[in-house]
Amino acid sequence: MRVFVLGSGSSGNALLVESCGTRVLVDAGVGPKVAIARLAELGVELRAGELHGIVATHHHGDHFGHAGKLATAFGAPLYLHPGIDAPTGRSRVVPKPELEPTSSIAPSSSRDGDGDTDGDHEPASDAPPPPSPRARSRRSGTDEAAVDVRRFDIGRVFRVGALSITTVHVPHDAAQVAIRVDDGANALGVATDVGRVTPGLVSLLAECDAALVEANHCEEMLAFSEYPDVVKRRIGGGWGHLSNAQTAELAARLVGSRVARLWLGHLSRSNNTPARALETVATRAKRIDVDVLPGSSPVALDVRATRPYQLGLPF
Repeated sequence: MRVFVLGSGSSGNALLVESCGTRVLVDAGVGPKVAIARLAELGVELRAGELHGIVATHHHGDHFGHAGKLATAFGAPLYLHPGIDAPTGRSRVVPKPELEPTSSIAPSSSRDGDGDTDGDHEPASDAPPPPSPRARSRRSGTDEAAVDVRRFDIGRVFRVGALSITTVHVPHDAAQVAIRVDDGANALGVATDVGRVTPGLVSLLAECDAALVEANHCEEMLAFSEYPDVVKRRIGGGWGHLSNAQTAELAARLVGSRVARLWLGHLSRSNNTPARALETVATRAKRIDVDVLPGSSPVALDVRATRPYQLGLPF
């Protein structure tokens, strides 16, 4: 399995998974021209008809903003969970069975970094914010009448070509999922824009050979940043983004699982550094190789099954 990361962060998130003759794009935070150019940097050509699906994790602009354009340009179906309203690109209120009984994700601004370098969109406390006027009016360029939109149920496996895809709810201030992509021999996990670690997330990633996870901010840097307190609470709260320490805890819970590689992404340019993220996470990730994704350039990664799956995870 080959993975081509075209962007990771508030400037745009997208990665292409290629295996067994199938190509799937996870998230659509960059446009067609940028995607083609960045793939070309990696020696990969992508033409119309050669992309078999686009799977969106949530509606925020840095993950979903170019979904319609990409689907049209490459003639690819767009796979959406029930928490994304395709015509508007906004979030729907959906239940979260694996989270607290009172939890539900409400629509928020679609600015997951629009005009900001850290993915720090409309702030909130530790509860999801109410819908904003911008969220109700913003359009993603996706129209179910013009694009082949296919709905999938969160928690149920679905297939795109030769690839099996599984999703679980994760807490964020938009209806959000983490993803596992499996070709039958190798499996990749993707978990960004996560407010806190949940048992469902650990279980999903534990069945992957490698995972791309966010290490968004250093808690100390965020605390002493110039951001307003309400923004700090939004980022560091249970519906925001994982800190280095939280990602380190996630890594510790994956020790002894199938996971052999962790790639850290979605780092804040204001409230984190690659060195801090790597040091914090690697310290807890015993026997797991940890690397930080480059923030501004595309990168090609290999996903290979390198160790037997060991039961008895330290949940």
